[in-house]
Amino acid sequence: TYVYYKGTFGKNAAIYCLCTTNIPFKPFKTQHFISTERRMVITRANPENRLVYEINGNLAAEEYAKQLGLSRNELSFSHFSKYPLLLRFGEQNYIRSIQKINPDGSMKFFCGIEEGLVLRLAARSDIVDNLKYSFYRCCGPDFKTILTIGFDCIHRKMEIDECGKQHEIEDILKQYNTIGFCTYGEQFNSIHVNQTFTGVLLGNFHDR
Repeated sequence: TYVYYKGTFGKNAAIYCLCTTNIPFKPFKTQHFISTERRMVITRANPENRLVYEINGNLAAEEYAKQLGLSRNELSFSHFSKYPLLLRFGEQNYIRSIQKINPDGSMKFFCGIEEGLVLRLAARSDIVDNLKYSFYRCCGPDFKTILTIGFDCIHRKMEIDECGKQHEIEDILKQYNTIGFCTYGEQFNSIHVNQTFTGVLLGNFHDR
């Protein structure tokens, strides 16, 4: 993705912005996917180029399609959005999103994937209920949101459009005064994640 800075578009670059505030704030991350018991081991990969050649010792695209009960030719971008893979790290699940299937049957991801990783097929829950609960959990009864700076994965945007839930999501975001944009990958606590809604809540605590 090109980065725009001071009148110029650049590649292989990042813009670092450091903000300070006296307003209380809370960082957050949410995703509406849960783990299934379908495990897959990455048996051949090129992490630098985010390519996976083999899963469970089989051609990557063939094995992924098999896990979905499909043939390789039936796979589409919609399947990647609905059925990403999950990496378990500590007590947390981190989504690893698929970008595309290459002609040679390898799979290109939106993040680095190393050989030996054990991933699980994900199943999605309701994206509207998840967003409502996530805001409620972050704010609780005492935190009044002044502004939410949010970064939403493009996969989520596509799913929301496909399911016709734009107005429901917009109503929730308006309630918490959200600004931001769609992304091709998010960062939370220095970890690169996919298919998440991340950001910072700024506000005040109500008097008890």
